[in-house]
Amino acid sequence: MKNLITQFSINSSPQARQGKRHCENQVLHKLLPLLFLCFTCVTVEAGTITSFGAVDAITNNNLNPIGIAGFDEGPTSGAVPLSQYSSTGLTFQTGTLSEVLPGVTTPGSARSPLYNIDENNPSFAEVSAFPGTIAGGGVQTGQYATFAGVATFDSNIDVTLFGLTASRNGNQFLTAWDRNGTLLGQVNWRPSFDSAFVGIDTRGIPIGMIAYGNDDLWNGATYNISGTTTVSDTWVWANSTAVPEPGSGILVAFAGLSVIARRRR
Repeated sequence: MKNLITQFSINSSPQARQGKRHCENQVLHKLLPLLFLCFTCVTVEAGTITSFGAVDAITNNNLNPIGIAGFDEGPTSGAVPLSQYSSTGLTFQTGTLSEVLPGVTTPGSARSPLYNIDENNPSFAEVSAFPGTIAGGGVQTGQYATFAGVATFDSNIDVTLFGLTASRNGNQFLTAWDRNGTLLGQVNWRPSFDSAFVGIDTRGIPIGMIAYGNDDLWNGATYNISGTTTVSDTWVWANSTAVPEPGSGILVAFAGLSVIARRRR
């Protein structure tokens, strides 16, 4: 009994209580970084891709491409020639959407896309617009495009699948019309500080015109190139009847890298 009383007296002394508080503070000091790390892991989320209308969203770059726009073919600044990729079916457009494709009733207008690269900081795109690993097999190599927004497809080529590497810059929309100007649907990319391959599948209906930007055209917005969302790279178009080859997404990446290699020789 005497030993128990002595032990209680020692544990209740000011020195003992101060030592106990010191130990508790040390434990909390060591646990706080771990608690912060766990909180960070839980709260970080990937961006979302949602479809509207008679289309489906494409979230993986496994297309067997008819054509690829890599924006690495020439100058590092200035306008991308509207017919740069016409040989493989895609032509960029300017002017009002109703003039670009007869039958379209969506208001708004497009302008020429621009080549973009930061010569003083070649990793600018990777750090800012396309950070980290790009989801869905998206590809960003070398130059990229700004204001690349509206394009039409050759009537002799049935394009029913289209995708691009979308940036992290805000709420983005990919909208498709058929050859008669009828609005088919839209895919919405909402990034969460990330970049991804974002595509649209028109369920076998040939695409007449495609628009990419920050305007919710499906819900009546007017198209324009204002804002910071029209930053993209590696546009890919294909036909749903074509069977993707094994590793076709990887082939797209190598195609982009090969262009860079040729430029650096």
